[in-house]
Amino acid sequence: MKILAEGNLNYNQSQALFQNVSKIGHLGVISDMSNIAKALNDFQPDLLILKEENIDGIVKAYCNKNNVKLICFGVNPEHKDADITFPIQLDVQLPNVDVLGFKEDTDKSGISVFINNPAQKFLGEFLCQNYNVKLYGPVKINHPRYLGLTNNIEKYEILNHSKFSIVFNGFDVFDSALLDTYPIAYSESNIDNVKTFNNLVSLMDCMEFIQEDGALEMMREDQINMLKSHVKQHNSLVFTRDTLNQLGFTTEAEQLNNMLQEQL
Repeated sequence: MKILAEGNLNYNQSQALFQNVSKIGHLGVISDMSNIAKALNDFQPDLLILKEENIDGIVKAYCNKNNVKLICFGVNPEHKDADITFPIQLDVQLPNVDVLGFKEDTDKSGISVFINNPAQKFLGEFLCQNYNVKLYGPVKINHPRYLGLTNNIEKYEILNHSKFSIVFNGFDVFDSALLDTYPIAYSESNIDNVKTFNNLVSLMDCMEFIQEDGALEMMREDQINMLKSHVKQHNSLVFTRDTLNQLGFTTEAEQLNNMLQEQL
């Protein structure tokens, strides 16, 4: 299977597709859309992934003539020339079950904090000054509890050994759940089966709760397992498998499904 995609598709769903189709096919990237006609003739894709503004007469004619499937990312909920349209305003973060490959059976202890944005720095400083936490991330904090920047593999190792994580984005929530670490998440809205905070007061409430005796054991019985079950059913691999099935690429979808079953 050959997939040709526009190079600047930086959406969560497009990145999920790229990550997973490259496991079972050959992914090519168009860096200069003015050369789309040449790219199509040279690469001869089975599947084309573009923004809606770049679907023109050339693209439409090529897809029709060569039976090429077309995925569109755009504002409109349905593009008349695309086989599937993903509205960018409905773009969502999707868990990556590849994280399960890093899971270890190990003793868990402590609270790990991952700060991703300078706007979150004051919350990180508050946690370092008032609680026994270990803090990581690109936002440097002048405190001994700040332990520096981590790559993904190091982050998974840290999560494997942590009882709780305090996180500020959806991907870290998903990664924590898959590695059996209970996430405390910054969010302006409620997240099913996750304790959330959006200011110092609600953060202090969360910290008070998780330091109670038996807090993790109580959560593991219901919230962690329900969260992990949800992640296993709604993730980037499932999303890509279902998309390929919808387009008629049943053999490739089955390959992804086999990978999914091995991961789970």
